[in-house]
Amino acid sequence: MTLDPRITYLVLMAIGSALLVIAAVKFVRYKFKNEKPDASGERRRHPVIRRVLDFLPFIPIVLIGIIGGKVALDLKNQSTPPPESPAQIAYAKAATGDAAAQRDMAAMYETGKSVTKDDAEAYFWYSLSMAGGDKTAAAKSEEIARTLTPEQLESIAQRLKNWKPASPATAN
Repeated sequence: MTLDPRITYLVLMAIGSALLVIAAVKFVRYKFKNEKPDASGERRRHPVIRRVLDFLPFIPIVLIGIIGGKVALDLKNQSTPPPESPAQIAYAKAATGDAAAQRDMAAMYETGKSVTKDDAEAYFWYSLSMAGGDKTAAAKSEEIARTLTPEQLESIAQRLKNWKPASPATAN
């Protein structure tokens, strides 16, 4: 099992920061250890320094907790696949030869919903749907054909001639 380099980096950062904080605590305590006592024989530290010294040992624990939480969230987000768009779902069905899905795909291209608006692609999918027996696609196909150039119509005719439905396993 190999570790993700990002996780390795975060763990090394946590360990490094913990070691730095521990070294800082030891250094500050050493500095104040050699402090001369006052007239009463007691070493007096400033209250802020006393509180900082009391809190410093907990910083590595807090840092490791924060980094661990970040790593856990990253791993959770990586394990969840992104949701498929309506266009991806419709294409997976349309590529297998489903006439209704081909009509839906054409409508998406015609309106620009979930995909870039493209009349030539809409005509292509309506033509496939019409060839598959969808009667409502015929009127839409003729309507869009009037807006296309002869070159576009010829290119689409060639694509239709060469088109073969994909098997359901390879459509995704």
